[in-house]
Amino acid sequence: MPEQTNNLQVCYMNRKQNFPVNAPVSESCFLRLNKNSLFSAIPTNFSANTVLLTAFFILTLHECVSQGYPYFCAMAEPEEEKVAEMSFLDHLEELRWRLIRSAGAILFFAIIAFVSKRILFDVILFGPKNPNFPTYRFLCKMSHMLGLDDSLCLSEMPFTLQNIAMSGQFATHIVTSVVAGLVLAFPYVIWELWRFLKPGLRKPERDAARGMVFYSSVLFLSGVLFGYFILSPLSVQFLGGYKISDSVDNQIHLNSFISTVTTVSLAAGIIFQLPILIYFLTRMGIVTPQILRAYRKHAIVGVLILSAIITPPDITSQILVSIPVMLLYELSIIISKRVVKKMSVNS
Repeated sequence: MPEQTNNLQVCYMNRKQNFPVNAPVSESCFLRLNKNSLFSAIPTNFSANTVLLTAFFILTLHECVSQGYPYFCAMAEPEEEKVAEMSFLDHLEELRWRLIRSAGAILFFAIIAFVSKRILFDVILFGPKNPNFPTYRFLCKMSHMLGLDDSLCLSEMPFTLQNIAMSGQFATHIVTSVVAGLVLAFPYVIWELWRFLKPGLRKPERDAARGMVFYSSVLFLSGVLFGYFILSPLSVQFLGGYKISDSVDNQIHLNSFISTVTTVSLAAGIIFQLPILIYFLTRMGIVTPQILRAYRKHAIVGVLILSAIITPPDITSQILVSIPVMLLYELSIIISKRVVKKMSVNS
């Protein structure tokens, strides 16, 4: 015990001489206080050394409190949250393995999609070409409810698909399987990205981004479903049936049809990430709820123009496309407002 007290005395004297009172805790000779080290250093008999120990404890505690730390510094910076410094090459190595695992997940689901050829093409991708597709049946029922007779009903698709390349169908099969693998593996890819970024964030930032993988995955898959069941059928019906003259028949190339369906679906999935984007832009101070409200009219005009381009020239189709996108915009305003309110409370 005398040896412990002498070491403590040397530690306190060095600390008092070399560091100011407001020196960071990490620079002290005792990096942190914990209950075990504190009570193990207290001598059994009270003496002058006890006074020295008390002075050292008060000095360290004063620094903890003045820097916003909890009562014990050990509580403010747990051991499991400390991350060792990584060099630039270490970060590249970590990123490389994250990308390899993400590519492996995409390849795994791509192989499953490649094997399930009938489901991938006949059921899913060629679904918007079938007049019995759920969206066409819904539009036909809505047409009857509005007293428009069969104006929105579709009896047959006025075009045929063709392939003019020797390896066209095989190449389309491979590319489409990769796209399907990307859609199915999206939650895992986002999770790997989050695991790569998480160690570089502070605890408040990690808490603020909690649930990002779940919400981002749900929004992306919802956008893909919206693009597949709403945007793709309307685009296929309008573009496939559009004619400049009755003497010209539409014979759509296989790649053109599949790229239209996949591009529209993926684009909708990306657009549905708008709330996530607004959330982070608000936390960075780039976007505020006032800015979003001020540009609401501009957003409505932009959404209507986009709906008029990708849908048939009727008001019903434009409304079906515009409503979900505007709901996302309003949801982004609510999210931005809550983020600003929470940041003001914390500050």
